[in-house]
Amino acid sequence: PAPAPAPVPAPTMAAQVTMPPPPPMEPVAMVKLPPPPSPTPDMMTARVAPPAPPPAAATPAAIPPQYVTMPMCRALYDYQQTQADDLTINAREILYFLIERDDGWAQGMNLHGQVGFFPSAYVETFSPENPAAYTKGRTCTVSVSTTEQLGMSLTGQRPVLIDMIVPHSAAETAGLRAGDVILEINRKPCAAKDTPEVTRVLLEGSPQRTILVSVVNRNDIIADALRANATSKQPSNHSLV
Repeated sequence: PAPAPAPVPAPTMAAQVTMPPPPPMEPVAMVKLPPPPSPTPDMMTARVAPPAPPPAAATPAAIPPQYVTMPMCRALYDYQQTQADDLTINAREILYFLIERDDGWAQGMNLHGQVGFFPSAYVETFSPENPAAYTKGRTCTVSVSTTEQLGMSLTGQRPVLIDMIVPHSAAETAGLRAGDVILEINRKPCAAKDTPEVTRVLLEGSPQRTILVSVVNRNDIIADALRANATSKQPSNHSLV
């Protein structure tokens, strides 16, 4: 028979070595830092406080329009329009007289609110018995700066008509209205100028400017003429609309 295997010896355990405790930690000394040095005038940045802002510019007080009596004329003869900018007139017709030129032509507005040229020799000066029955012109003072718009739009040609006014604008404050026909700007005749020319004249000038705009309202002319013809036994215009 085979010999029996030799017994395997049991493993020996490693000896447990106990580590000594770490030495106690020495307290760290707290170092007190000195306070920062006080700033000296050389270390400070000199600053000058800004002055108070200037007071806001006061809104100029509105100047009420100045009403003026429009010069008027009465037709002596019939005249039939021959060019686009002419005005047909009938004998005895009453017109507002706008411009008299050196070449024998005059510009006027009839009681329909139509404007055009006719021979100045075809009319005579007219002084109505009741001036209050006819529409008066107005001179409006518009105060505006470069940062402010006039607040109106223009249309038409010779003369130019104001067809829209922006609410609370400089134009409305001055008393301008839709339907106003521009006759003069700063006392210079403008009834024979077109829209680009009138616009240029309105916009030229100093940053803070005051513009005198002389106008007559076309809608008022028609309304006053209708009222006058309704009460007159001898209406001055024919086929008044």
